[in-house]
Amino acid sequence: LLPAIVELAEDPKWRVRLAIIEHMPLLAEQLGVEFFDEKLNSLCMSWLVDGVFAIRSAATSNLKRLVAIFGMEWAQNTIITKVLSMARDPNYLHRMTTLFAINVLAEV
Repeated sequence: LLPAIVELAEDPKWRVRLAIIEHMPLLAEQLGVEFFDEKLNSLCMSWLVDGVFAIRSAATSNLKRLVAIFGMEWAQNTIITKVLSMARDPNYLHRMTTLFAINVLAEV
């Protein structure tokens, strides 16, 4: 199952990637935090720097749902430092995504 998820998550068609993003919280809940951190976390973070705005936007919403599943302590240890490091990215779209992600995570 994991190779198929990874392959679809990197599909050139953005709508396919979007469908995978929307199913990620359910997968994360079923597979557990350890498996998610080991196998899928980097994939979720890579969506934050995707070239398509719809993917970046869905990735920020995805983070909110993941924090709701795994808890705020997990977010502080795993997600927030990575999101904040994007604030220094030379690409302004990535910096904007950082702001969107912080805004979404503040609601949790």
